[in-house]
Amino acid sequence: MPRAGTQSPGKTSFVKEFLHNHPEGNTAAVNEAWKAEGMKGGISSTLVNKTRSALGLSGNLRRKRSAKDGAASDKPAYTGKKRGRKPKNAAVSASAVGKTDGARVKPGQLAELEADFDMLLFKVMGLGSFPEIENSLRETRRLLYGGFATKR
Repeated sequence: MPRAGTQSPGKTSFVKEFLHNHPEGNTAAVNEAWKAEGMKGGISSTLVNKTRSALGLSGNLRRKRSAKDGAASDKPAYTGKKRGRKPKNAAVSASAVGKTDGARVKPGQLAELEADFDMLLFKVMGLGSFPEIENSLRETRRLLYGGFATKR
């Protein structure tokens, strides 16, 4: 048997219609309009948020910037530098790769390096039975001195 009289719209259809007319509407605005229509009860925030999402209106409701808020950005200009620690493979210095400039070596550094080679050579000699390593260290020291002599 059909009901007599006019039927009020349901909550879902009321929320859809309200949000269609007022896309910035939130739960409080929907409930205020619901009460203004003389309806009993209230509309849950879940229903409003689900309906907003279904209509593609989901997301933060942000206020619009006015001219006095400062429309220009307060951020510093981009310098192109990346923040944070560099990867380990990028931290390898040019000296470790063998691309040092001989002109930058100070005479004191050369004497210190010579002393280090001598100490290493004597340690290997003390171990004994490593003539290949001894010869290799001597050859490396000669190459090092030859490289520095041509750069001076």
